[in-house]
Amino acid sequence: MRKADFPLLVVGIILLVGGILALANPGGTFTALEVMLGIVALFEGIILILNYYRIKKYTGFRAKMGSWFGILLVVLGILLVLWPTGMATLFTYFMATWFIADAIKDLTMSWPMRKYFARGLYVTTLVLNILTLVGGIVLLFNPGLMQATIGVIIGISLLLSGTWCALFAFNSKIED
Repeated sequence: MRKADFPLLVVGIILLVGGILALANPGGTFTALEVMLGIVALFEGIILILNYYRIKKYTGFRAKMGSWFGILLVVLGILLVLWPTGMATLFTYFMATWFIADAIKDLTMSWPMRKYFARGLYVTTLVLNILTLVGGIVLLFNPGLMQATIGVIIGISLLLSGTWCALFAFNSKIED
């Protein structure tokens, strides 16, 4: 007799619930991710600092670089855990500036290259870079948009993964 793959079904249900919660509160999803990223950065930074003392006599300058990076990660981790809202805004401004700078660079570079590109490729490059520039400007003036959007994307992804797991759990070939 065929029956459902119970562990996979449980995973599917958990993913579906997570997807619903993420869509119900996209900003909270972004904040939760920031806190988790902060915890990871904090622990990785501590490990890098501790490793510096273990390997400094063998590696010299490279170990010192690792310790400085570890200190930076510890500070970043603490800021993300204790001040996720402020860090989210700074992160969004950083991303917006990056998008704008990258789009301007690509637009500047594509103009002289237009005669070497096929017309369709040049127009596609132009349109994509203009959209990237507009997206960067929108994020610059509305940083909350990124925070809400990421939560929605994660929510939809969780719903799709949960649905797949549940469907697969009932349609797998496991038999008793």
